[in-house]
Amino acid sequence: GNVDYSKTVVTKPASDAFIDLSKEPYCVKAGEDITERLQGAIDAMKGTGGTVYIPAGQYRLSDYIEVHAGIEVRGAVAWPQNLNATSFLTRVGENDPDGRALFTLYGGAGLRGLAVIYEEQHTAIKPYSYTVRGDGEGIYLVAVSLPTSWRGVDFATNRCDNHYIEYLWMAPVDIGIIVGGGSENGIIRDCHFTPNTWCLRGDEGWWDKVYNVIMDRSRPYVIGESKNQILYHNFVYGAREGLSVLDGAENVYLLCHGVDSGYTSAHFSGDCSVVMVDAQLVNLHKNNPKADMHYLVTADDFTGELTMINSSFWGSTQGAWRLHGSGRVVMYGVQMHSAGLLMCDLKGGELALYGMLESSHTKDFFVGERAQALILSGNVFPGGLQIEKDENAD
Repeated sequence: GNVDYSKTVVTKPASDAFIDLSKEPYCVKAGEDITERLQGAIDAMKGTGGTVYIPAGQYRLSDYIEVHAGIEVRGAVAWPQNLNATSFLTRVGENDPDGRALFTLYGGAGLRGLAVIYEEQHTAIKPYSYTVRGDGEGIYLVAVSLPTSWRGVDFATNRCDNHYIEYLWMAPVDIGIIVGGGSENGIIRDCHFTPNTWCLRGDEGWWDKVYNVIMDRSRPYVIGESKNQILYHNFVYGAREGLSVLDGAENVYLLCHGVDSGYTSAHFSGDCSVVMVDAQLVNLHKNNPKADMHYLVTADDFTGELTMINSSFWGSTQGAWRLHGSGRVVMYGVQMHSAGLLMCDLKGGELALYGMLESSHTKDFFVGERAQALILSGNVFPGGLQIEKDENAD
């Protein structure tokens, strides 16, 4: 493709202007509600840009925050998994998942080195609106922790060209990051999603409670209508769909994408074009190991093309690949450690498979009547190649 993987991305505010919220006239202190003072400092930089700095401590936000173009809201540390750094405790957006986001970032605005914690999530899991919504070009998040967000980052409601996310730490209950709105040339890298972010919960058995909900509904990475989206070195543990690529996603490139404990590790629908390199897709459900799980699913409406290079699949899948659309899937270099009862249910479209080592003794392919082609070259099947065809299949 024509994507520059080596380009340097510089994320910084539009000017060197700097406000320290602990200083006059703001004088914030840990434990206080700082909503008005934070918004006031941001407003003071409207039109010029700059940095609003909040020292280490936990503060309260009781209303929505608008971050104007070219302004960075910055916390005290580079890696805010340490929740004793700069963090915001809030209930804004509670029970309003489709409502206004806690933070709205306009062109060139960013968040860096801070955490947002929904205080009611320690007793019961509740829906909230998105924590962050973008509106404009060049928006960024760097080293941000959203340990208890229902929905994380929305770059789909509005067009957000050249967006950039580096190291987001969270375990989304519903959606982690969604891209769409015709956005172009975005980068999402080095994000780590795991239920361990919910260590704030004090009730007994918190890990299983969070994990079960996430396995029922979470979609950490959702890529919709967009062009030239790059995702690399991203990982998720626990998801209903570890990766979701939707209709209108053009030229999505994923390098070293990892899904562990995915119900469906990767799901593709509509007319999308995707290249995945060095992916590891794993089906596990620690509380329901016999669930009907799949590494790859193409939906009935899939008309696009998926290319995978050097892929690894393992876990407790019931069936590795369920390909039901009319699109094309091409794979080069596959390590299939666990294939399930049926490796590939090719109900429709085309599959080309080159250089696979398949370690399971299983039925390899079912070819349905809507399947257009099954192309095999240089593959190893330890039980001998086993193909079952629908009686109406050509």
